Amino acid sequence: MAACSYYPSALRRRVLYENAARLLEVIGKPLWSGRRSARCGVPDVSVLRGGAAWDTGRMRSASLLRPVLLASWMILPAVPALAVPTAFPGTLRVSFGLPGLAPMIDVTDAGTGSAEVTHSGGVIDAVTGVAAERFGLFQTVPNPPSGLLPIDEITLLAYNSAGKFSGLASGSGGGQMGIEGLVVVDIGTQTFPFDLTFLGLDGVGLEGPPVPPQGPLSVVVIGAPWSVGTVSNGIDALSGFASANAIRLVTPIRATSPFVPEGIHGFGVLDLVFVPEPGTAALVGLGLALLGARRSRRVVPALE
Repeated sequence: MAACSYYPSALRRRVLYENAARLLEVIGKPLWSGRRSARCGVPDVSVLRGGAAWDTGRMRSASLLRPVLLASWMILPAVPALAVPTAFPGTLRVSFGLPGLAPMIDVTDAGTGSAEVTHSGGVIDAVTGVAAERFGLFQTVPNPPSGLLPIDEITLLAYNSAGKFSGLASGSGGGQMGIEGLVVVDIGTQTFPFDLTFLGLDGVGLEGPPVPPQGPLSVVVIGAPWSVGTVSNGIDALSGFASANAIRLVTPIRATSPFVPEGIHGFGVLDLVFVPEPGTAALVGLGLALLGARRSRRVVPALE
């Protein structure tokens, strides 16, 4: 009797073809249900399920599909993740004040919208297309904690500009989204407004240089990009995060003035929770249910 390694090449090819064909049907199930030959337990390819004859067309299809599957397994890991339009509810918070005192301004607004979301390793990595004016901030505080500066009233009126963030899965990425608007300070009979950003390039939530000195108080606003990492406003530190369906981005807020030697310090905090569209979630659930039903109905006959 010939050794197993000297089986006719045609038989060895048929064994490979049958393996590939069965792999297409169900992963992890026995690949053979036909009789096994007396030599080395190799399946008898002339008899398949229920004694049916070998389907040469199926064999040819399997031989064509096998290299395609192998190529797909090698190519798919290199395909970049796709951005998926996803709805979100979220909040934007801005707070700032003098060191050691309660905040002059501390306001939060809830908003909704949608953005293009890309995942990496199961964690949100990029968010693009956050539209402007998803969040609006308004607060007036009489007699705020202002130290030696006799502020009678302070008002914040602001909204977000368009936002774009990337590299979030690394734990240190972020991006830009300006907080556009005004802070208005009333001292006695005088009113001093100053902008939080300048030309949409500098200021709170942006990476440009400080906003040029404004008004008689010579207020200079110093901003920075948003980050999911840890940021500092010169006094305190705050951290963000990125997970599978939510992100928290933080940005430091600073302002200086000759009349406020200690400076003004604060943070912006943006929280977004991404919710798949109901249609997408339903399709995924239906697909999983059908796959489970198909697998539960599949019966693999015992070897003869």
